[in-house]
Parts: sequence; C-alpha cells; structure tokens
Amino acid sequence: MAYDVRGQGESTSNYRVPQDDLQYRLDLVKDIGGALKFLMAQSEIDPQRIGIAGIGFSANTVWWASMGIYPELKAAVAVSIRFSHLQPVYPFKFAPRRVLFMTDPIDKNGAQFFAEQTDDPKQVNVYIAELNFDYGMELLQEARATQDMFAWFKRFLLSF
Repeated sequence: MAYDVRGQGESTSNYRVPQDDLQYRLDLVKDIGGALKFLMAQSEIDPQRIGIAGIGFSANTVWWASMGIYPELKAAVAVSIRFSHLQPVYPFKFAPRRVLFMTDPIDKNGAQFFAEQTDDPKQVNVYIAELNFDYGMELLQEARATQDMFAWFKRFLLSF
C-alpha cells in the first residue's frame, strides 16, 4: 500500500505544516497509524505480516514508527535515511527495532547514527552502485539492494 501523507499529493487533508518540526514528524507517524488501521480492516491482510518501507524523509518517519507504538509493524526498511532530517528533533530516547538501513557511502554515517539508536535486530547495508545512483529510489535500481530489502521482509514477515 502506498499513500499520500497529509497535505501532500492527492491527500484530501487541508493540513498545514506546523512551525514545530517535532509536531510535524509526529503527525506523519500518526498517518502511518491511519494506514495501519485501514490495512487491519482488510480481510485479506495477515496482521502478523505487516512491514513498512520509506525513502529519504519518509525513511525517517518509518524509523520513528518502528519504535514500538505500532506493534503491527513487524519489520522496517529505511532507504537513504537522512541524519539532518531528525537531528534537531531528537528529544527522547526510544529504540526502534527490526530495521534495515540501506544507504550509499555519502549517507553512511547518518545511517550508522540511526542504527546505534536502534535495538537488534538491525542492519546497515551500504551500496556502491555501478548504475551511478546517488539517493533514494535510484538506490533500489541496484539489484542487490532490492534483493536485500525483500530478504529482510521475508526474514521477519514469513519466518513463522
């Protein structure tokens, strides 16, 4: 499932981004809760097999959502997570879990910072592409990156 967060794309919300960056991030995490509520109401969805992935700014939101407030989330993948997106608003200690961080050498330090704040199981994969990508969706053009993402979800969503 893919969705537009409040105030973006085809979202029906008239949401205005608040001046408080922390409040905005928490609102985005609430959007994930709304998506989960919708998924859980679908009879064809196995509630024990829900994972989440995000790219760039959304990778940061995915990381926040994986901190345990949504036990329905069994695995997370953060692609090209950006340290600068979260650094000014890190007011409390929490420990997300089951997160695969996928990054390029440029963002490696940021991904490692987030991994240090993450409980096991966690993993940081750095991709040096032959395809000349530099960020986000382009990273997933690397065959190994896509395989790693599916393997991570398979490990935590299909292993029981």
